[in-house]
Amino acid sequence: MPRPRLSWLALLGFAATLVLLSAGLAPTFKSRQLQTTCARQARDIIYRLLQKPAQTEWLDENLTQIAPACAEVTASQALLSNVYFQAGNQAWQAQQWAAAAAAYRTSIARDPGQAMPRRRLAEILLYRDQQPAAALAQLQQAQVLAPHESYTYMVMAHAYAALNDGKKLTAVVKLEVGRMSGSTFTPLKDGENIAKDQVITVRIVPETDFLCGTVRFAVLFGKNAFTIIGSQKSAFTPNPSNTYYAKAVGDYSGATYVPLKVFQEVYGASAGQTMFNAYTAVCVTAQANTNAANGGHPEYLPGTWLFRFNLKAVRNITADAGTKIVMDPRWVRTPEEGRTTLPAYFYKCENRDMFSSKGSATTYDFILDFSGANIFLPKLAVPGNFKAASASYNSVKLSWNAVAGATGYVVYRSASASSGYARIKVTKELSLTDTGRTTGTKYYYKVRAYRTAGGTDYYGSPSAAVSAVPLPGVPGSFKAEAQAGLSVKLSWSAVPGATGYVLYRKSSLTNAYSRLKVLTGTSWTDKDGLVKGRTYSYKVRAYRTVSGVNIYGNPTTAVSAKTY
Repeated sequence: MPRPRLSWLALLGFAATLVLLSAGLAPTFKSRQLQTTCARQARDIIYRLLQKPAQTEWLDENLTQIAPACAEVTASQALLSNVYFQAGNQAWQAQQWAAAAAAYRTSIARDPGQAMPRRRLAEILLYRDQQPAAALAQLQQAQVLAPHESYTYMVMAHAYAALNDGKKLTAVVKLEVGRMSGSTFTPLKDGENIAKDQVITVRIVPETDFLCGTVRFAVLFGKNAFTIIGSQKSAFTPNPSNTYYAKAVGDYSGATYVPLKVFQEVYGASAGQTMFNAYTAVCVTAQANTNAANGGHPEYLPGTWLFRFNLKAVRNITADAGTKIVMDPRWVRTPEEGRTTLPAYFYKCENRDMFSSKGSATTYDFILDFSGANIFLPKLAVPGNFKAASASYNSVKLSWNAVAGATGYVVYRSASASSGYARIKVTKELSLTDTGRTTGTKYYYKVRAYRTAGGTDYYGSPSAAVSAVPLPGVPGSFKAEAQAGLSVKLSWSAVPGATGYVLYRKSSLTNAYSRLKVLTGTSWTDKDGLVKGRTYSYKVRAYRTVSGVNIYGNPTTAVSAKTY
């Protein structure tokens, strides 16, 4: 819920009240009550000032004057850090990313040891600003880089997970969700709902740059949304065309019930209970042993589907009642103490001469990218009716239709239709004006919807590209008035960014317009060869000179005048 607006009069009243408090002219509060009151007021002030960047410097210089009676507030950097952190969280909830980042940075500056502001700032740097190295640095300084931290996995996966990078530690796992018709798998369409009792198929698609012996995967799905079809091993179907399965796997097994104690081992007692109440977990194991076609030696996971299983919907899965299917890297074994018996694992082997049974799942700090295995259903539809048009000499107006279930939209821009798209805006609106563009340059755009659930953003597919060229605007208020002495007075409104204007004329005896005059002003009187009693039509358009080239805007509609 948005906070009430805080006027400068209220600010002055608050400051005056605190001065009275400090002078002993108001009732005395208990220290903790005073601290809480001041912190709340200071948080409100800081949040409002964060919306006005020019005021931030004033805030830092005058905070002690704002709250002179709050010795606990002004003296405690830790408390000030928390105030800024709370202000950042408010901006975060409002998706005001720049304001949130500024607040978190100030929070860190007030108390460098605070971990939570660094985590939040890292997420902004990673997902909003695409700065994975800076995000990783924030987490390192906060000393939260333990393997069980989900933030670690997210940052490490996006910043450094690259198959075949020479480290031989990367595993990328995706989930594909669709429907089976015979032996044909068809992915779910964007925006496709799932009706109660309908069946969907989930495929596990792993890829590694290291040789694998036995591997085991855990998949979670909403307990109130789906139930798995089949039990234990019979619930899963392997892919005999997968080269790892064909060569290195002797058998497989499945588990369609994972008990509470496993959830608590992964997440801790309290969080584990919460997750167990919300999700069903299933596990499937590819058993690499001497019964395999290659006699028990490892293989790479090739990036084609390895196992699939079917889920039956127990309710309607719609945009306003969605659910998740997810693989969580926190279920995977690591060398860290207490994490070596988790239910999911990759047994890595150093070379093909080793037997698969000699690999290890707990020696290596694997780099896991499970970003493609975190799916929210139904998948978001592609925004429809996406349009781009010149808004001015240096801006482009974009608009699109709403998507059911979307939290907001992400807009991308490129100088090429096929590649190089960069995120330019995250918005909850259905339109955007992209400013600061170059006149006459063609820009390409895409947009996609996203949904925020449980603190995670889930993205739909991007739209097809649309394009526009920023051009000078169309002159407004264009008028033609016949004057005495065989003349026509022409006038129009100035166009922002225009270098000048070009006038065009045709008479009632001709069909084509011809250039009449190039000028820099916004009015002109035509006396050039006019004939009495004849009707003349006019148009005008603006132009802007860029690097010695004139870029022309669109002409006005015609206006006419009859000479007398």
